[in-house]
Amino acid sequence: MKSDVVPKPAAVSIRGVDKKFGNGFHALDKISLDIADGQFLSVVGPSGCGKSTLLQIVAGLVPASGGKVLLDGHPVVGPQPHEVAVVFQDALLLPWKTTLQNVEFPLDLQGVPAAERRAKSLEMLDLVGLSAFADAYPQQLSGGMRQRVSIARGLAQDPRIILMDEPFGALDEQTRIRMGQELLRIWERSRKTVLFITHSLAEAIFLSDVVVVMGRNPGRILERMEVPLPRPRSSDVMGSDVFGQMRNRLWHLLNDEIDRTDQAAPEL
Repeated sequence: MKSDVVPKPAAVSIRGVDKKFGNGFHALDKISLDIADGQFLSVVGPSGCGKSTLLQIVAGLVPASGGKVLLDGHPVVGPQPHEVAVVFQDALLLPWKTTLQNVEFPLDLQGVPAAERRAKSLEMLDLVGLSAFADAYPQQLSGGMRQRVSIARGLAQDPRIILMDEPFGALDEQTRIRMGQELLRIWERSRKTVLFITHSLAEAIFLSDVVVVMGRNPGRILERMEVPLPRPRSSDVMGSDVFGQMRNRLWHLLNDEIDRTDQAAPEL
């Protein structure tokens, strides 16, 4: 018997997205990718493969040259701060504002009443474990703490989708691992849809439901890998055989891609 249930569209659907810049550089070549509602998907790839460009197109910050991006089945034609939050590698906090004021700032721009935005921002600071630092200024916070403020600021807008572009790239390895654990804790409570860009293979596996590998010249998808590790996860999972096998598979894919593109590069 045929079901009358209509399948729910993907939270993010990237369909045949191309990007060519004015100088003729072909950044992305027919990228197609679906991200399910509540899914944590990471993208890894060599420098110059277009990971950040893809994220900016999904965010509506950069137009595609071809193809389209759909959010819940609706085309992206520009930024949608109520639906999509972006967290960059640099926390981009305003130095003259306190932690709480930085989290409140986008809500203030949207005209949210003072009491409502204050309550929401305090709730998000509690979620990221920074309630005690609400009155601190950015220069009084560590790099990891500033990045947690940036995440709280994104969550305060209550987006369905969070796009993260190398958010822990500037942190030392120990802080980066701890931030990954913190992000998983936040994600498990909020169940937002996450598109996460990273150069770290271990980070991608540890955080994600799915890891997508991109190649370059032009940017394209080489492989989509499901992560079979159970949740919730702790850093101990990094010592498992499954984790090691996935990391080795990703390493060989990327190493082969770098060798191929290096060999194809013209001699100077």
